Amino acid sequence: MLNHTDFLRLKLDSYISPNNIVLDESNIGSMKPFPDTSWQTRSGLEETFARLDNLLHSFQPVWKPEPFQYLQLPWQDDYPKVVESLLALSDEELQHLQNTPEHLIQFIDDAFQLTGQLVELSHSERLSPNSIQESNCTHAPKKPIPDALTAGIPGRKWQQIEAFCNHLPSASHYTDWCCGKGHLARLIHFHKKAPVTGLEYNPTLCDKGNQLSEKLKVPVDIREQDVLAPIKDLSVLNRHVTALHACGDLHTRLLTQAVAHGSTALSLSPCCYHLTANESYQRLSNTLSSGAPMKLILSKEDLKLAVQETVTAPKRDQHHRRTLKQWRLAFDLIQRKVSGVDQYRHCPSLPYSSIHQGFESLVERFSEHLGLTISETLDYQYFLTKAESRLADVERLELARQGFRRALELWLIHDRALFLAQSGYRVRFGTFCDRSLTPRNLLIHAERI
Repeated sequence: MLNHTDFLRLKLDSYISPNNIVLDESNIGSMKPFPDTSWQTRSGLEETFARLDNLLHSFQPVWKPEPFQYLQLPWQDDYPKVVESLLALSDEELQHLQNTPEHLIQFIDDAFQLTGQLVELSHSERLSPNSIQESNCTHAPKKPIPDALTAGIPGRKWQQIEAFCNHLPSASHYTDWCCGKGHLARLIHFHKKAPVTGLEYNPTLCDKGNQLSEKLKVPVDIREQDVLAPIKDLSVLNRHVTALHACGDLHTRLLTQAVAHGSTALSLSPCCYHLTANESYQRLSNTLSSGAPMKLILSKEDLKLAVQETVTAPKRDQHHRRTLKQWRLAFDLIQRKVSGVDQYRHCPSLPYSSIHQGFESLVERFSEHLGLTISETLDYQYFLTKAESRLADVERLELARQGFRRALELWLIHDRALFLAQSGYRVRFGTFCDRSLTPRNLLIHAERI
């Protein structure tokens, strides 16, 4: 009979097999898009939200602790077979799971014997542009985009803007929230032939964006506005409001203001949930109709997990990132020894360029930050060697919490969608592009009933 580790290795071999073709990396499970008339019901949102809450609450001892901060994870003794299986992964298997989220989720589901729960609750439908755009626009030919609209915009960022815009329905007027220079706003006007008002905090970006709009002779007006302050002209909310990758409090402010002032529709792709003034997460939605309590409590640190997935970086950046991780782990071992306190202590983040200054420079900087005196005779190489071994274990144990990342993000998306449904909107959400373009590929669309 196969032991747990061998069973998981056989499963993993089936993922890595060249015969196993992944059709769409943005989703887990079925590729079926929403039909044109599909809106998520309030009862359906509540049911899935409650299931996500129960799963994430039950396994929070696994996904909340960061392996980087522990010599022994709190959950390791409770799941020894899972730990054994993770630590037994080869470098090739590790890299595959790090780069293929759908396989990682399946692997963690199998490892913790969740019988498909994690896979199911990590699934998000792929939105077809036709599921939001009007049926009379379905077969409209795609117009070539003028070079002037794309000038100066990095390729991947432009593709994100274009993918988002392709999922917007027509409206008589739009407001683009936190619009920057107005690149999305001008593309909306190009496709929808409607005026767009942009709201932006940075006056320099407002000036540059309005200069571009004047040059292109398009009705895109960017106004200086701190969206966290009272809105100067409330009429900008009484229309279709869009926001692509608005961070934290910026997009929750949009949701509450749009509901309060009767926005006709919203199209929002949230980002950086942890960028909030609150020390702990404040739910937007009200109590479920069933009266069942929501149990999950999230800190800012917990929220960071929802946005930790990144697309594959250049090899040079990967090497620098891994080197800095090893150095940080080495310093952690040093500070535990010198301070006599067997506990992780936070140190400031460093740019990749700090690698050129050497490990000794990092030790000096972090020691000063923590108020430690390091002996000149300390054997740095000993700690670097220990850290290299520890990093290999950390990378493998980190897979357990990363397997719950998408489920946590969908818990946050459900909270926002349910808030809108409870506030008189019909709602749908799903992915608007592949994760290779951006892992932050979830789009919430809502229309006032």
